[in-house]
Amino acid sequence: MKKLLALCFAVVLTLTCFTACNMLDGVFSKKSGVNKKYYENCAVFTFDGFESKISITLDRTIPGEGAIYYQINIKKGALSVGYTDTGVGRKQQPLGEFTADEKMPINGSGGYIEGDKITITFKAISTVNGEIIIAFTEDALKVVHGNLQIHKHTYSYTSAGKVGHYTSFTCGCPSEEGTTPHYDENGDYICDACGYVMSEIPTPTNHFLRNQAGCEWLRDITAEDIAEIKIISGAVGVAPGNLNNVSSSTDEAVIARIFEEYYWLDTAPISKMEGQIDGGGGVTVKFILKNGTAKELYINNGNYLDTNGDYFELLFTPNFEESDNATKAYGFITYIGTGTVYDKDNNPICEIPMDELEFVGVDAEIDLADNPVKYIVEAEFGNLYFLSGEYFYIESNDAVYYRLIGKNLDELIAEYSTND
Repeated sequence: MKKLLALCFAVVLTLTCFTACNMLDGVFSKKSGVNKKYYENCAVFTFDGFESKISITLDRTIPGEGAIYYQINIKKGALSVGYTDTGVGRKQQPLGEFTADEKMPINGSGGYIEGDKITITFKAISTVNGEIIIAFTEDALKVVHGNLQIHKHTYSYTSAGKVGHYTSFTCGCPSEEGTTPHYDENGDYICDACGYVMSEIPTPTNHFLRNQAGCEWLRDITAEDIAEIKIISGAVGVAPGNLNNVSSSTDEAVIARIFEEYYWLDTAPISKMEGQIDGGGGVTVKFILKNGTAKELYINNGNYLDTNGDYFELLFTPNFEESDNATKAYGFITYIGTGTVYDKDNNPICEIPMDELEFVGVDAEIDLADNPVKYIVEAEFGNLYFLSGEYFYIESNDAVYYRLIGKNLDELIAEYSTND
């Protein structure tokens, strides 16, 4: 009899615990205004009186790069949606702002991700009721919520020039512009993409890049003189602290091909109005020679400004291919150019060039949280806290770690310190 009573008591206690847990879940959902359901590569968020900000990290099992797919169905209010690719330690990027005033539901895709942990941040602009589905594949979104029609970009071609045109989205999405050469597959002397009329089959203008003021050095070196090629690309005119993409190679075959492409690269003269483009993207190409010197070439939105103040539109911008033997890393966008290094007691040590810091994201499973700070680098966009000569985090996000590649901080201190 005692055993039976004890068993009954245990069952009642267990049921009470489950009930309490369910009640706590309900209290949490009511307090935050968000109910969450997780699936493989997908999550459903239901908002009921949501009026604050919340960040949720989702697992992503898709290899390589991809996008975020979503369905927005807001019944009331407005919010912004952002994402952080914690796999590569990027800063939060906007996915969009959505309001109940728009035609619902909204199905679309956007962003650029490649990590296995993606943090989604919702921030209420006004009190929100409704549902949002976030997925990392189109199929996952369809499985969770029926056979959806994903948003397809519409675009037009603008600013057609002699050697190419620009694409601009007309569907409301931010445009990602880049020069694209004209092409004429049907032989009617009209570009098949943008309709630009070509009076004759395009021929080289013989304004080779190597003949432009400031690029004559392309005629004075050969591929055998080059030890490494480094290509740095990023947005133009954005706030300091944003990241550049840095690719480099010391492979002789890759160097020979890239150098050959720049040596024979044709351009066309354009006006100052055509050449001066605000925003967009820029590319810096560094040819690091075996004698220790370096030659640089800067390309702004597909255009080159020579040392005489004349603009030239490049036929294309040679870059590394996916199959090339090249390393990929990140760097900081900075306008001051230097940062001050302090020791753990806040004593200044030296200044270092910020473009010397090249780094990759650190696997989230590596636990560095208990390591003491060894150095602090004061940059124009905030402090970098180094736990060693290699590992660091940015003060605005102490949950994401980075690792320097190439020179570590101890080596940079030794190189740029003026102390005896």
